[in-house]
Amino acid sequence: MYKHQSIAKLIESSEFGGLLSIACDSIPADFADWLMTECFDAESMHLIFPGRGRIVVGPESVARILGLPNKGREVKYELDAKAIEFMQEQYGFAKGTTAPKIKTIVDRLMGNKNAGDDYLRS
Repeated sequence: MYKHQSIAKLIESSEFGGLLSIACDSIPADFADWLMTECFDAESMHLIFPGRGRIVVGPESVARILGLPNKGREVKYELDAKAIEFMQEQYGFAKGTTAPKIKTIVDRLMGNKNAGDDYLRS
């Protein structure tokens, strides 16, 4: 599965081991757009498929399906200027540009040979 067993162990020890078993490496943009604009009801936190049913999309279901933690430190939703500046400097992203493409992040992960904070941060 992964060339470097220590990388997998690092991910698992950080309680994100569920990410290692996701079989799909991409979601077509049109499909994601359809799900979010046509099917997702933010008030009820459900994906609604008329005539077919509903799927609950909440912290518990996402954690269960992806095998990710639903505990620990609070997630901050406000922008953290110091954290953004650190990431821009650390990874060479130009200030004022958009976030890196997923392919850029995947390439970075694939090229990183050490299982450490840098890999986990990426």
